[in-house]
Amino acid sequence: MKKILYPFIALVCLVVALFILGSTPFVLNFAREKAQSALQKGTNLPITSGSLSGNLFYALEIRDVNVDSIVVLHKGRASYSALKLLSNQIEIRDLLIEGLSVDIDRLGEIRDSLQKVEKGGEFPFTVQIAKASLKNSEAFGIVNNKRLAARIFLKGAATAERAIIDTLIIRTDSSTVSAHGIIPLTDTIPLNVQYSIDLLLQELGQTNLSGSIECSGTIHGNRREPIIDNQAAFQIAYNEDDVSGTAEIHWHT
Repeated sequence: MKKILYPFIALVCLVVALFILGSTPFVLNFAREKAQSALQKGTNLPITSGSLSGNLFYALEIRDVNVDSIVVLHKGRASYSALKLLSNQIEIRDLLIEGLSVDIDRLGEIRDSLQKVEKGGEFPFTVQIAKASLKNSEAFGIVNNKRLAARIFLKGAATAERAIIDTLIIRTDSSTVSAHGIIPLTDTIPLNVQYSIDLLLQELGQTNLSGSIECSGTIHGNRREPIIDNQAAFQIAYNEDDVSGTAEIHWHT
């Protein structure tokens, strides 16, 4: 009987030891440095990160990530099932992105760097995110020599087949875009997104252009052939000309 129990006890002790090691600063710092090094090699861009905390086997939080000042992240936190990795699945129960800042004008540098990296095979994992949220974040760029920043709030989820937008709000000082719906990631899932836009034209920084555009509609069909049905009300002044009215738009590829 003891001969049977000893291997079982040893296995339990090993699992407990690994679980404890997964939350030690030494192991977490080692994992952070390895991941940072791999990302730098994969993007050819300088990447720095602050701290990694939590436990490698079920939840992690990373702070102060900087990708060449193009993408800056204050905090990212994820809870997940490590055992699912054994069956080529990434199952994230809760994902929080907070304090993300993106320089739109320089995003092309990341794209160009990724194109220079030799591509491997297909991604071997399926990804599922039960709950995701993005808050206290912004994207910014230069429009007509003026810095324009948009604050972004997002709640949703994702599977291998679809991205689910529960709430998406993009807001500048005077304009707002909101949306919710389903974005397909495969050809078998229909596209269905409802949106509304309230745009103040003065924010575009175009001389002598003022007014507003309010519109709402749906984007449906499929991801390869989207269809847009839109209703808009507008009041536009440019130089000495004024135009106002309503419009209905139906567009498809």
